[in-house]
Amino acid sequence: MKKNLLSFALLLLAMTATFAQQAYLNQVIVLNEGYYNYTTQTQDVPVTIGTYNPTTKVYHAFDTIAGSRFATDVLVDNNTIYAAADNKINMYDANSYALLHSVAVPGVRKLAIWNNQLLVSRGEYLVTYNSYFQVYDKSNLSFIYDLTTANGPQYAADKIVVQNDIAYLAVNNGFDFGNYKGLIGVIDLTNHTYGAEIQLPNAATNPENLMIAGGTDLVTLNNNDFTNSSVSKIGIGSGTGTTNIVVSGSGCSTSALAAITGTHYVLYQAFGDMQLGKYDLNNNTIAAPVAINKSIYGIAINPMNNEIYTGVTDFSTFGKVYIHYANGFPRDSFNVSVSPGNMAFDFRINSGIEQVNANEGLKVINSLVENQVEISVNTEKATSISIIDAAGKTVQTGMYNPSVKIQQFDVTTLANGMYLIRSGNGASARFIKM
Repeated sequence: MKKNLLSFALLLLAMTATFAQQAYLNQVIVLNEGYYNYTTQTQDVPVTIGTYNPTTKVYHAFDTIAGSRFATDVLVDNNTIYAAADNKINMYDANSYALLHSVAVPGVRKLAIWNNQLLVSRGEYLVTYNSYFQVYDKSNLSFIYDLTTANGPQYAADKIVVQNDIAYLAVNNGFDFGNYKGLIGVIDLTNHTYGAEIQLPNAATNPENLMIAGGTDLVTLNNNDFTNSSVSKIGIGSGTGTTNIVVSGSGCSTSALAAITGTHYVLYQAFGDMQLGKYDLNNNTIAAPVAINKSIYGIAINPMNNEIYTGVTDFSTFGKVYIHYANGFPRDSFNVSVSPGNMAFDFRINSGIEQVNANEGLKVINSLVENQVEISVNTEKATSISIIDAAGKTVQTGMYNPSVKIQQFDVTTLANGMYLIRSGNGASARFIKM
């Protein structure tokens, strides 16, 4: 994710003509888990990471991550790639693909970004740690702090999502088979404190994925005891919600959140299935599935157009990523390496527009947002805030209070796309609503 500054010196006419064209998908980063043979304890296929260029339709691997048995997460932020691989985190330049930093983190699971920090969850089979949540400086991977089992989560954790200054953590104890937990940890990132855990409704356990829908609900895909899978939806303010079984007789291999024409869905696939299940979060009902005719290993949704990227593998000789339209119809594909389980989208701004940055009085903290845009304005007085869409129309207004250095504005009701946010003193910046 990027922090880009834009001057409002850009004429409104030019903005109307070109604004909608600024955002584009620069590349797709694919983290391939390879194959570790636990019987022989050999790395039959190494962990690799590569990039797919959607313009040239060329994929190439840019690093082999030696010494790691598997991989667990990848994300792109501010022209930087972060990859979690078994026992380490690697940090790459997203343009040159040079390895910038690497840090040993045994049991690393998932990653998330908050301000200048990289948030990390941990867990490993037959291994216990004194900390399942750690925080690193995202600029150089230096350690900042952790929450130990005495003042943080007591069990292995997985997916992390962030809203405002709170991180939510899926605590599943997923490597202690038969003793799964169904908890969501709540972490105050400003004060480094662990609040009261949220118990998943209806005794759901083993949350495989954790998502935020509409800025109002925490959503989990739970593998329970692998004899069924369920979706839980919990109100962020209330901490209460519902759980519904979506798959009987099996667990799920993967899942993702999609927002299509105003409705949020959880897409999921049961082990051995050849289609994507579809759970309607607005109505808490199972919708018609997406027929993709693939048994998939990993999934990612392009938030700009809802295209579905699916990783397919035989776990030993090949890996391939298929690109589907939102209705499941195939659009394209490209070959990768074995076990493409994690993908990340790298969005950019057209270079001709990106040069215009003469007024740096307003900063968007995170330029890719779902429901909250955070800004900081260089002002000593309260100032008005306007959000302008690609057609030059003001779609939302508010006030910035200089006593709050970083202030959030709710953009839940805005359609996905590119926006300009402008202060009353003429400073401006852009962000993409996903």
